[in-house]
Amino acid sequence: FDDAMMTVSSVAGPFAVTAPNTSVSWTVGTNQTVTWSVAGTTANGVNAAYVDIYLSNDGGNTYPTLLASKVPNDGSETILVPNNTGTTKRVMIKGNNHVFFDISNANFTIAAPSSTFGVAFNGVAGEQNKEVCQGSIATFTFPYTTYGGFNASTAFTVTGQPAGSTVTFTPANTTTAGTISMQVSNTAGSTTGFYSMIVTGTSGGTSKTVPFYLNLISGNFGTQNLSSPANLAVGQSTSVNLTWPSNAAATSYDVQVATDAGFSTIISSANVATNSYAVTGLSEGVEYFWRVLPKNSGCTGTFSSAYKFTTGTSTCGNVYSNNSNLNVPDGLSSTGVSYGAEVTKSIVVPGSLTGNINSLTVNLAFTHPYVDDLQIWITHPDGTAVYLWNHNCEDEFSGVTLTYADGATNGTIPEGPSCTVAHSNGTYAPNTPLSVLSGKPAAGTWVLHARDYWSPDVGIIGNWSLDLCAATPLSAESFSSIADLAIYPNPNNGTFNVQFASTSSSEIKVNVHDMRGREIFNRAYQNNGLFNESLQLNNVQSGIYLVTVQDGARKEVKKIVVE
Repeated sequence: FDDAMMTVSSVAGPFAVTAPNTSVSWTVGTNQTVTWSVAGTTANGVNAAYVDIYLSNDGGNTYPTLLASKVPNDGSETILVPNNTGTTKRVMIKGNNHVFFDISNANFTIAAPSSTFGVAFNGVAGEQNKEVCQGSIATFTFPYTTYGGFNASTAFTVTGQPAGSTVTFTPANTTTAGTISMQVSNTAGSTTGFYSMIVTGTSGGTSKTVPFYLNLISGNFGTQNLSSPANLAVGQSTSVNLTWPSNAAATSYDVQVATDAGFSTIISSANVATNSYAVTGLSEGVEYFWRVLPKNSGCTGTFSSAYKFTTGTSTCGNVYSNNSNLNVPDGLSSTGVSYGAEVTKSIVVPGSLTGNINSLTVNLAFTHPYVDDLQIWITHPDGTAVYLWNHNCEDEFSGVTLTYADGATNGTIPEGPSCTVAHSNGTYAPNTPLSVLSGKPAAGTWVLHARDYWSPDVGIIGNWSLDLCAATPLSAESFSSIADLAIYPNPNNGTFNVQFASTSSSEIKVNVHDMRGREIFNRAYQNNGLFNESLQLNNVQSGIYLVTVQDGARKEVKKIVVE
């Protein structure tokens, strides 16, 4: 089974076929007008700008013939009667890309044609109404049909095309049945907008028409700019929300994130409808490049200039707590309908923790005679909420001491009687993932909120604390002062070469530090002019390290990656 939700408007409708709606007779190859009651369906939350029109040959059981595709929902449309004779015809009019429709109330007849011709929409969905970019060529094809041995010459013209455009028919006139192509070109100087074009086929004193529609879209996107992270930003989280100014001509954006300025190694890409894109799973201490391309249904712009940002390395163990007791007052109603007063207590993470959040855990302790009564959540300084305890556990145990961490092997704490006293301690995943806070600044005022929804008992929130891993910028590399210093390979497995030509007679010193400043290698070498040494870091973990090379008064720091 599947679920579907439909919203019904009480102010729109009834949407209804008004002609043909009785037992009329149409003749093959003639133009006829189908009409309907729009009845507010272009607004009022329905917003059906277009309709499709179908023909049934079996009294309304099936509708195999598309007479009109995505034509304006204005209550009237001209169609050509197809060569489907019979007495059990019906018409269906349906909102384009909608579920509502109406069927004509009575069977009508289609009679055999005389000697004549006809021009019609080709019966393919999406081919009667097209969107193209200003300056592009729009191509429509339609069948020219002859009936009863008709073989006179028919010529084609059009009205309603964009001013300044050029319309070409291929062929421009014909004596035989076949497909006619119409191209609308030279639209660069035409005004954007929706055009109703009427194609007319004329042979002697006989004319037949078929409507086509062209939505000319602006391709003037201007220069697409970027907002954040700012260009050359450092210390970014491994989860970053990319943002840029909205482009008035765009309805969507292509976003690319790469590890090189040429975007040959794209690690994340998407087409999004808003002016932001969240990219996750980035590596620490890596430079990334990103750019945005605006587009709409008919046009594609050009990529913005690329911005570069560098992710920081996690500085963990930043623990902040509030151990004061917070009394949670009783719920307001014994029916469980109304909550009691919301109470809060805060933790201020100082501005000295300048990085954005890579990850965090939350510790929480509270007591309550019936823990299912409680809702407990925290909010980031920007107001983003994460629910920790949300009416979990119907069992009656009063003391709870928990650590919340995304991906906890214990999963989330269940609701209902399946919850046991074992769930009153240990590490669990919160009701809302903590990852929604990744990439946000760590510093600021964090707030814990609590409320009770049942009487007659109260609770106490004891300790709660934050353990933050924040992204901090890589240590700055000094300007090069040792000519031709080479460290290779990079990345490596802990073994690498250091090579350069020394211009001093001093001993050469090489030090290696991890990103927390701990020295893991320190050695001095005799200076023989050309320095070329293989260094091996024993039992080193993968990560980013800083190699310091000192040649007398000259010193340079370079970054290496150990995999």
